[in-house]
Amino acid sequence: VALTMYMVGYVVRSAACFRRLMDKEIILRLDSDLEHFGYFTRPTLSGLESTQGFDDAPLYALVHEAIYLQGGAYERVLIGVLLFSNHASNWSADRVMKDHPAFLNFSTSNDEPIYFTGEMVYPSMFRDYTELRNLAPVADILAQMTDWPSLYDTERLANNEVPVYASIYVDDMYVSYDFARETASKIKNCKTFITNTMYHDAIGAAGKSEEVFKQLFALREDVMD
Repeated sequence: VALTMYMVGYVVRSAACFRRLMDKEIILRLDSDLEHFGYFTRPTLSGLESTQGFDDAPLYALVHEAIYLQGGAYERVLIGVLLFSNHASNWSADRVMKDHPAFLNFSTSNDEPIYFTGEMVYPSMFRDYTELRNLAPVADILAQMTDWPSLYDTERLANNEVPVYASIYVDDMYVSYDFARETASKIKNCKTFITNTMYHDAIGAAGKSEEVFKQLFALREDVMD
């Protein structure tokens, strides 16, 4: 249950997901359960679990950390994140959380805050989610693998001739703003639209995607508003 609550952070990773959570009144139901019963009821937990698509999209959980692994020389940037090099992920998010005690507070009986963990994937999820259970051995194999190929050819990207147009969000929850800008600077012919009025999911969010594409096409046409 505690991990399920932590994963509320995964559900609210974008405006669209947050609206889905609010439409089902999950937060209100969780609060009501604690006030009236002192625990989360099964219907409420079922509603929360239905907002998390791990059973419907198991591949997401399997490769969530694996996509950041690469062989060859260490590369810090590109896609705005730290890349592991010649190392296994070894369930990185799980290990990092254990190094930060504040994230291990499962109790609501003290004054310490409970921190959500965003869209991280943990080994226990392959026990908790029905459709992931049979994939647990595969997940462990991926977590221990070290022989990954190189993800990017930075020399070729530095000499890229294909026009690239990218959006960078100042307050992106998942991609470091500084890393994103550094990444773009290493790709030749890359122009960026930088904004602090949109977030990570803007390109697919209702009411935002049109503005994103408008700005990106403006970059292509070198239009100044």
